[in-house]
Amino acid sequence: MMFACSKHVKETLKMMYLPHVLVISNQDKLSESVRCHICGYKAHYKLFNYLSQKKQDLKNVL
Repeated sequence: MMFACSKHVKETLKMMYLPHVLVISNQDKLSESVRCHICGYKAHYKLFNYLSQKKQDLKNVL
């Protein structure tokens, strides 16, 4: 999982295989200190790869 600000979403998407994007809610911004992985400013988006997480979960089950 990676976090990105508005300026670096495209660059972060290029780093991931089959990415999914979620907008970070204002409530999550207040409860967590999430920063862009590229520049360190406040993140607006959460990017993650569901496929790799699902594969990892399957390995744990087996």
